[in-house]
Amino acid sequence: MINSESISNSEKILIFVVTCSKSKGRQLIESQVLMQLAKIIPLNQAGFDFVFFDNNSNFKEHLKSVQKIGVTYYSSENRGLWSALNWMLKNELNIFRYNHKYIHLVESDMFVNDFEPLIQLSQAMDQFSNIHMARTQEFSVKHAWRFDKKYNFLPFPFHNKRSEVDLMNTTDELYFKKKLIYKCSNVDLYSSNLNAKLPGLHKTESLKFVIDKLAETISFSEKDFFDVYAELSNRMGIIDKGIWYSLTDSKNNSAETASWGNRSYLNHIGYQDTRHSTITNYQDKEIVSYA
Repeated sequence: MINSESISNSEKILIFVVTCSKSKGRQLIESQVLMQLAKIIPLNQAGFDFVFFDNNSNFKEHLKSVQKIGVTYYSSENRGLWSALNWMLKNELNIFRYNHKYIHLVESDMFVNDFEPLIQLSQAMDQFSNIHMARTQEFSVKHAWRFDKKYNFLPFPFHNKRSEVDLMNTTDELYFKKKLIYKCSNVDLYSSNLNAKLPGLHKTESLKFVIDKLAETISFSEKDFFDVYAELSNRMGIIDKGIWYSLTDSKNNSAETASWGNRSYLNHIGYQDTRHSTITNYQDKEIVSYA
């Protein structure tokens, strides 16, 4: 356990959880995520601050399970994941009266096993000025091929569908390369040439730089996010094993995710695309503290 008295406010990691439950199916997925957070967070409370942000859900009962963990906000408009993150970065001081050096986004289909490795991960990243974010998704460096999307035709356990990733860097079109740069009891941190990933541990100022640049554009794609992050560094961190996996993918619960679901259905019930998006500003009247 971490001694809360030994961790200053500036050293705390901000965990930002974004939800948007437009259907009963999505609410079921989000309930699993939030119930898991309610289960593990009391064990890891020291060293972290939590903000829950709901993007105009039709179903909100499951939010009650995390009300005592952190502050919860509800928006009367769904402006999407990227806009919610932009709002958080701009309102951090208004909520906490201090800045966080690190922030980790949790999307509403992410099942988190443990937050505590993030403490040592942040301390490791402090030592490397060229590592601005670290990928924290379930992963095996030794058996990286099991997570490679190009092998998704293989059955389980040879292919890990729930945490499959593209191991080709889309900016320079080079295949996955890595180097162990930090090893401790809880974290093996590698420097890699993989693209940045939004749900991961970010140096807050670095993420602000990226989001601000994307906000200047009329619209952007996931690749634009990769490219702007690459302006900061062509090396991204990645930790072995990881701390979370997804409850949705192209085969499981695909109808309930903005990445894989039917576009016309998702638009009809009010979801926004996350791979092609815009960033817009919430009006003060749209945001209320949820109780």
